Amino acid sequence: MADRGSKIAACTGLLILLSCIASCVRPTPYTALDGRFGYDSFRITDDVFAVSFAGNSQTPLSMVDRYVLRKASEVTLENGFTHFVLLRVEDRTIQGVHTDGPAMGTAQTSYYSATSTTHAFRMPAKSIQIRCFRDPPPDMGSPIDAAAFLRYNFSGKEPISP
Repeated sequence: MADRGSKIAACTGLLILLSCIASCVRPTPYTALDGRFGYDSFRITDDVFAVSFAGNSQTPLSMVDRYVLRKASEVTLENGFTHFVLLRVEDRTIQGVHTDGPAMGTAQTSYYSATSTTHAFRMPAKSIQIRCFRDPPPDMGSPIDAAAFLRYNFSGKEPISP
């Protein structure tokens, strides 16, 4: 019987540890793509670029929107342009359901628990295609001034999630 008590104590400790780790998860910071999360960009033609940002399940969609436009503004300025227009916007959000919770014990010990927790998750992501200009184009809708966008939205720090 002491063996059963120590298993319960060990499993309880593990669950507390996992809960603490889960509560430390933060929204994806503005950083280069690290495999799954962050921003990425590449040139398609002389003045057209693809830009994307993928966040973890704690990242609000509004933050993903700001980050993808931030990277688009940076790409615009880094390549000698001043303005850009959105040619294409794609929502690449991943949604699903995750079930976790280990089974404890074995059939031989007559102690078996299949307690689990199921929760929905959403990992927001956006992919955009932009065309850049050296001067605001008069016939292209509403061009975004890259420097102004950065100045108004990111004056030196990351936005606080809503």
